[in-house]
Amino acid sequence: MRSYKKQYIHAYDGFKVLSIPYRCDGDGNSGSFSMYFYLPDKNDGLDYLIKAMASTSGFLDCHVPSRKVAVNKFRIPKFKIVYGVEGKDLGLRYCLS
Repeated sequence: MRSYKKQYIHAYDGFKVLSIPYRCDGDGNSGSFSMYFYLPDKNDGLDYLIKAMASTSGFLDCHVPSRKVAVNKFRIPKFKIVYGVEGKDLGLRYCLS
């Protein structure tokens, strides 16, 4: 993804949060779902950020960007999320064999 538009992003102490709303219709209107990227400031800061998320109640709810800000050239690598479940993992061993 590449853009020069304003983005929902907020800088916190030690990390930044980027929110990308999903488009829900052909008109480009966003719905109520967003993808969040939590980006540590330091190259080795991911462990600290994960521990803070896991140990602090309400961490994710308290760190959500609420307004769009201007950013320079903005790029996110293209990626694909795939999820699969084996039928036998759901206890369907005999009916699928």
